[in-house]
Formats: sequence, structure tokens, C-alpha cells
Amino acid sequence: SVDFGIHLTTATIKRTSALQVRMDKVARTTSVCLARGDFEYASRLGSSAQCARRGGGTARLHLGPTVSGRGQRGRVVMTRASKDEGDAADADDEPVQLTGDWREFRNKLVAQSQAESALADTEVDEGELESRVELERKARVQAASSENMEVLKQQLPNLAENLPWAHSIAMPEKGCLLLANAYMFMGNQQYFNQAVILIIEHNETGSMGIILNRPTGYTMGQVTDQSGPFAENRVYFGGDVGEGAVSLIHGQSNVENSLEIRPGLYLGGMDSAKALVEAGEAQPEEFKFFARYAGWGPGQLQSEVERDVWYVAASAKELVLKPVIQLPKPLWREILELMGGEYAETARNVFNEGLQ
Repeated sequence: SVDFGIHLTTATIKRTSALQVRMDKVARTTSVCLARGDFEYASRLGSSAQCARRGGGTARLHLGPTVSGRGQRGRVVMTRASKDEGDAADADDEPVQLTGDWREFRNKLVAQSQAESALADTEVDEGELESRVELERKARVQAASSENMEVLKQQLPNLAENLPWAHSIAMPEKGCLLLANAYMFMGNQQYFNQAVILIIEHNETGSMGIILNRPTGYTMGQVTDQSGPFAENRVYFGGDVGEGAVSLIHGQSNVENSLEIRPGLYLGGMDSAKALVEAGEAQPEEFKFFARYAGWGPGQLQSEVERDVWYVAASAKELVLKPVIQLPKPLWREILELMGGEYAETARNVFNEGLQ
């Protein structure tokens, strides 16, 4: 099976600042090598990676799901290697578990690589680089998400506490987003036009996702003809497959009988979710309901990505969990602008706000 995770590796530690990007068209992986200060990173985005630190430390990441969909949750393992560079790096490793979503770590690597690329001909120290990364991140969020963040502060303030982020990735993976190509689905399947789809399963048997930005005019109370804590929750159109299927997406780790899509993002657990809301431990607005879903057969989604039907992105989970109702800026446009570069320019051009 093909490993869709990350293992950061370095053979030597050097005080250099370098960036190398390589696209492997066969495996559809992106390799990004970073070197900054005492750190040198080589990350194979969507494949495997390790990172090493001067002073006798090696951080190995095994970053989850395989193409079979049976990969373990991404984790970071720090190990201490011998101080003697002549010794084997893993001679006396002592693993130390570090918690966190590996996607957040990958996002930091991408941001650093972009900053280093922009500063390729400029000498900067580690502090200046980190400052540049943070300034660019805040500027991008301000331009892409400021209006929507103000709305989110009123709807779900806890989701507005963290700055959103998104960047492109080479291939689909469980928990990623698909954004419809700007010039696709203008005739047939118009419900996919400018659609943002969360991939909730991706393996050798096919892929499954739900459209995030198609709210309907119906509530759960109208659809299920039931009263209860979710009666006023809006129902979203999730796709064109699965007549009668309703999916529940949320960020509550304490909901029983739910499945983890990625850390902080869960599917299902209706009875437990209802009990939490009734007990006052969660708000109804923290749960999103989707009628039907989108589906792809074996290899179909990869083929569509290769034909540029979809842009593939990793993103902050808050972009998935927030309500997509009364947004000043459409979610499709917001995420493309957060991705930056040609994606942001495409979004602006579609809305007739291209750079002059």
C-alpha cells in the first residue's frame, strides 16, 4: 500500500538556508526540503518524513493514514540519538511522545518553505524567518477571512479563537478538502460548482465526502419531523449519493459512537450528541447535519484530481466546523485565498477582483 503520511529525514545537520521542491508525478508526492538555522527538514508531503536537530535529537513522524485507510493517528515521536556523529543515529533512541495533529505540523513546514523561497537570496536569522512567517500568515488571514471571522465570532466564538489556514497538497487524503475547479460544473452537476467537499473516507475501495457549502432551506425538525435539541439546525446538501442518508459532523471528542475523521473532527454519534446538548455540555450549533454524500469508485477521485477537476487542500478544522450561512465571503473563495498564490488569484478573478 502507498503511505500517505510524513516521515521527516535528515542525513546531516548544517547551518544553511535552502529550499528544494520536487514533484514525483508517478507517486504524486511533493518533497519539500527546508534548512534553517540549526534545523534541517526534509518533508515528503503526502508520503513520509523525519526531522533532525543538532545536539543529538531526532524527531520521527509517522503521519497516518495509508491508502488502505487503516493507518494510525498521526503522532510525533522524539528520540535522543548519540552525541557522537559517528554513531548510528538510532543506537540508543529513547522515544518521547508528542501530541498534536500532524497536519498542523505540516502546515508550519509549508509556511516556512514559502517564506524561505521568498527570501532565497536574502540572509536572515532564525528569528527573522519566524517573524516573517507569522506576519505573512496574519496578513493572508486578514485579507482572506477577516469578514467571515467577524460573523463566526457571533455564531461560535470558540471556533474564532484560532486563525484559519489552508494549503494545497498533491493528492487526496482522509480529512482533506476538495475545491471544485473554477471552470468546472457550469453545465451538468451544478451543485458541485464552487463546492468545498470534506473527504471523510479515502481508500482502495473508493472515496466518500460531503459538500460543506450547500445549506438547504430545511431544518432537522422539518426533515425528521421530530422535536429536540437539533430541531432548528440547518440541513446541508451533502452530495448526490445515498438517498435518505444523514451525516453528523462535529468537533466533540466526548461524543460516544462517533468516528474520528482526523484529530478534532468526528462523524456520527447522534444519540450521545443529543444527550450532551440536553445536559448543557454542548451547543446545538456545534453540530452540522448533511443529507446524502458524494462518492467515487476505486481510483476515480485520483483520476479526477489528475485531470484538474478538483483542487486538493489541507486546512484548519475550524473551516469545516463553522456554519456556512450568511458568510460575507463564500467559503470556496475564502479557502482558495488562504491557500495563496495562483489559487488566490483564481478566486479573485472569478469574482472579478483580479490583480491589476
